[in-house]
Amino acid sequence: PSCRCCCATKCRPCPAWTQQSLSVELTATPAPTATPTSTATPAPTFTPAPTPVQPMKVFSPDEVRAELTRAMQALEQPRQMDIAEAGFSDPLLDVKNLYYGITAEQPELRYTYDLTVEVEGSLLRCTAHYMPYKTGEYPEGFAGAMCCAA
Repeated sequence: PSCRCCCATKCRPCPAWTQQSLSVELTATPAPTATPTSTATPAPTFTPAPTPVQPMKVFSPDEVRAELTRAMQALEQPRQMDIAEAGFSDPLLDVKNLYYGITAEQPELRYTYDLTVEVEGSLLRCTAHYMPYKTGEYPEGFAGAMCCAA
């Protein structure tokens, strides 16, 4: 049980909470009344099938750059892209260089500390790696930096 007097977070029992107040609360609560049960079955809920995400068709390196920039600003993962007609000679290197250009021109986006690039056929998949202080996704058990000063 949680206290109503002083523990705003209600995450632990309050020292003011006693067995006496528990018994008073339990005896003061009226017994639940029986509610009639319905024999009708509930209407089924409709859940649409997930639509497959189609790769974004891009026709130039500038379009890839725009998608990378958008995702980095929003702290999201870039969409998959079909780069068949983008004109890359070496997509792995070319896309990584686009990422380096973005972080050089917009230093405020350097919290995206790495970009993993994968190409399978004409499908480009990029994974942006963000600093945990921006996303709040700290490793399990992380307790913060420890200060060495005494």
